[in-house]
Amino acid sequence: MDASALADQIEAILGNPSSLIGVDDAAVKRRLSEAAYRLNRSLEAGGDSIHRITTAPLELALSQVGVQIGLWTAMTNEGASGPFTNAELAEQTKVDPVLLKRLLRYYQSRGMVSQIDDDAYAPSNITKALATVGGGAGISYHAEMIYPALMSIPKYFCETDYKNPSNPNFCPWHVGHKTEESPFHWLTTHPEHFGYFLDWMAAQRDGMPQFLDIFDFETEVGFGSDDKAPVFVDVGGAMGHQCVLFKQRFPELASRIVLQEQAHVVKQVKAAPMPGFEDIEAQAYDFWGPQHLKGARAYYLRNILHDWPDHKVKEILTNIKAGMTDNSVILIDEMVLPEKGSSWRSTGLDMSMLACLAAMERSESEWLSLIDDSGLKVVKKVQYTIQCNDCILVLQRNPHRYS
Repeated sequence: MDASALADQIEAILGNPSSLIGVDDAAVKRRLSEAAYRLNRSLEAGGDSIHRITTAPLELALSQVGVQIGLWTAMTNEGASGPFTNAELAEQTKVDPVLLKRLLRYYQSRGMVSQIDDDAYAPSNITKALATVGGGAGISYHAEMIYPALMSIPKYFCETDYKNPSNPNFCPWHVGHKTEESPFHWLTTHPEHFGYFLDWMAAQRDGMPQFLDIFDFETEVGFGSDDKAPVFVDVGGAMGHQCVLFKQRFPELASRIVLQEQAHVVKQVKAAPMPGFEDIEAQAYDFWGPQHLKGARAYYLRNILHDWPDHKVKEILTNIKAGMTDNSVILIDEMVLPEKGSSWRSTGLDMSMLACLAAMERSESEWLSLIDDSGLKVVKKVQYTIQCNDCILVLQRNPHRYS
C-alpha cells in the first residue's frame, strides 16, 4: 500500500467525511474511528508522544474555559449562522479578542472547532458535543472533581507502596482534595457540583444503546404472576432515568416500577420529577441495610457496584439478597472488561474509580468470583455496548452458598 496515496485519501475524507459510503452505520463509524486512533498512535514520533502527553491537561482545562464563556453554545445555538469571525465570537462571549484568537488557535488544533479560513470558524462534531447540557456538565465535573484526584495518583502510590487501593476512606481523592470527606458526602455539600454529576450521569451514555435495546426483559426475566408485586426496582437510580426508560417500553407496568435512592435524592425527585416519571414510586432506601421491599421481580443496579471495592460490593449484594424470593433476580448493569484489548473509555473509567473511590471496573472472572462469594449465581450475561463493554448480568440466589 502506498503511504502517500493513503495520506491523500485520508485528507480527502477529512475535507468531506459525509462522502464516505456507510459512515452512517454506527458500527462501521466506530470501527473506522478506532482504527484511525490506533494508526495515529502507531505512527507518532517519540517527541510528539511526549508533547501530547505533557500537554494533555490543557484539553480539559480549555474545554472548561469554552463552557464558562459560552463559546460552544454560541457556535451551535439554533439560528446561529456560521462561519464566525474572531470578532463576532469575542462580542458574543465578552472575551478579549486577543485572548479568544489564541484559544481558537488551540481549539482548531484539537478539532474542537473547525477553522475554514484565516478568520472563519465553524462548529465541528466536538463543538456540538461540548455544547450539550451533559457535555458541559461532564467537563466541569471532571475538571473540578475528578482531575485533582487523578493528578494525586503518583503521590498516593508512593505513600502506599503501590498497593491496589481498597480503602474508600483513603485514596487519591482525599490526597488531591485535601479532605477526609468521601466524594459522595462532598457532593451533598457542593450543590453546583452535584448538579454537574447528575447531568453527566444522565448523558454519559448518549449515542449508545440502552440496555433494553438489546436485553429482552420480558423473555429473560418476565413480569411474574403477582400483578401487584414490583417488577422493576432501580436501586440507587438517581433521578430515575432508567425507571422512565422502563416505563416507556412497558407503560402498562408503570405502577410496578420503583426508584430507590437516598432520602435527600428522593426529596429532589418528588420536588422536580423528570418528564415521564408520573405513576412511578420514589422510595427512600440505603443499600447498606437489608432490602425492605420484598419479592420484587428484578432489583436493578446500574453503575453502582463499580463505585465500591470488593468487600463493600459483597455487603450491598447480601443486603439486596435479603429482599429476594425464588422468583426474584438482581440485574447488574456494569462494564465487564475483556482480559485483552479493553477500550480506552473503560480503562479511563477504571482509573477514575481507583482514584476517587478505591473501586474498580471488573473482568468477567472478577465478577463471577465476587458474585459467588455473595451467595448468588450468574444465570445470564448479555452485552449491549461495544464501546464500554456494558453488560447485563442476571443473578439468582445460589442455594449452595450460605454467605
